[in-house]
Amino acid sequence: MIDNSGFSRMLSGLDVILHNVSSCAITSVTGESLYVKGSTFADLGSLPYAGYTAQKYFSLQDKQSVILNDPFSGGTILSDITLVMGVSLSKSQTADVLFVSRIALRPELNFSETLEKNSFRIPPTPLDSLAGFAKKDVIDSIASAPQAPAGFKQAVEAELQKMERLSVLIRELFLSLFDGPLKKIALESFFSFTQKSHHTFLDVLPYDRAQNQLTLDDGSQFSLSIQNTQQGVHFDFAGTQLGPLYGLTNPSVLGICLGTLNGFLDVPLSVNHGQFKNIIVNTPSQSRLNSNFPQSTHLGHLMAAPQMSNLILAVLSKLVPKQSVAGHANTAFIEMQFKDSRFFERIAGGLGATSVRSGEDGWEIWGRQNLKPSFEEIERRFPIRIIRQELREGSGGRGLKTGGRGLRRSYYVCEDCKLRWISDLSKPIGFMGGSAGDSTQILYSHAGADPVELKNRGELELKAGDTVTVLSAGGGGYGRQET
Repeated sequence: MIDNSGFSRMLSGLDVILHNVSSCAITSVTGESLYVKGSTFADLGSLPYAGYTAQKYFSLQDKQSVILNDPFSGGTILSDITLVMGVSLSKSQTADVLFVSRIALRPELNFSETLEKNSFRIPPTPLDSLAGFAKKDVIDSIASAPQAPAGFKQAVEAELQKMERLSVLIRELFLSLFDGPLKKIALESFFSFTQKSHHTFLDVLPYDRAQNQLTLDDGSQFSLSIQNTQQGVHFDFAGTQLGPLYGLTNPSVLGICLGTLNGFLDVPLSVNHGQFKNIIVNTPSQSRLNSNFPQSTHLGHLMAAPQMSNLILAVLSKLVPKQSVAGHANTAFIEMQFKDSRFFERIAGGLGATSVRSGEDGWEIWGRQNLKPSFEEIERRFPIRIIRQELREGSGGRGLKTGGRGLRRSYYVCEDCKLRWISDLSKPIGFMGGSAGDSTQILYSHAGADPVELKNRGELELKAGDTVTVLSAGGGGYGRQET
């Protein structure tokens, strides 16, 4: 039977094999995560659930695959496409583990309150076992939908090819350690080992309780109590009531709680089921943290999820003041729909300061980093000129350590278009006497007129010659400055 050193070799081996995959999971066929890494904290909980859902409906064989983006089946936002592939560890073709990977395509801003009005929902769909249809036929059929994101077919086909190559390496690694299919006793030993390893990092948390609240722009209320006990870290969201635009799913909430906790404690371990056994999360039925179809979760994942992480950090900072961190800025999103193209961009803000460092400037901690074309590429592909780009001086919260500065970016529109935008107008909180960072501002100027500040979200018809300026938020400051 494999020992703890073998489990460590398994995890380090998966680190090597999967180092170029940004969001992925290896799970048992019953959905227990052996290894997870994500571009967002929501990935940490939703990726294993995607594997569980695919296996529940289709009982995958070796190298058979399922595609989905439905948030209630393990997806997040609809432009993030999840692929699940079976991997056999024996002469049988039956899958013994599942390889789950997620690719990020260009998102769109959608203010619908129900998923039915959102675009392009893919329920769990097998790519190999539909009678009379080859894998290419199924992908072509999905890609032909009018709402399909640009580059969908090419991205999915490339990812499947990469997964097939990596699945061979995953199989070889597991066979070198386990000499066959994973047995229940080996899984239990692995999860016990990883749970204990993770628990050593939780020792810094006192056996105590702290709580805090956060109000979003639409009046939605986050309420959170965290209590550390011998049974685990309890996250209780009793009193939370999100508005209809900001729903989340239970798997995403689990991932956000564990990911934020691990980030706060600087846990260097990959996430797995053993770590999830160390947390207990309560999401009341009316909170919209466990939304059900057809409730929308699009803006919940874009906007409410980072605010949840900020709230968790604030409560953990109360429990462990010496490791406290001020509030991070949320990302602003803009979208311009031209006649023949659609431009989408995230504009990051500053990070919150800590007791030992000032916050990073213009850093997107919450979202995916792989869709960042250069300004030259943007101006080549879209009728836009970026006429100003600089740090937003003075936007970080003051303190012994200063919050990171936001960005100032101005777009000159060369053709008529429809602008959509969403931002968080709250100020990232300071801590231990530090001041809050400046909130996001989005300014609109028509044909050189004085700029007008826009509200936190909306749509606006732009004319050629108009200018849009985004001033992203600064991070919160830490510590009271001596006078």
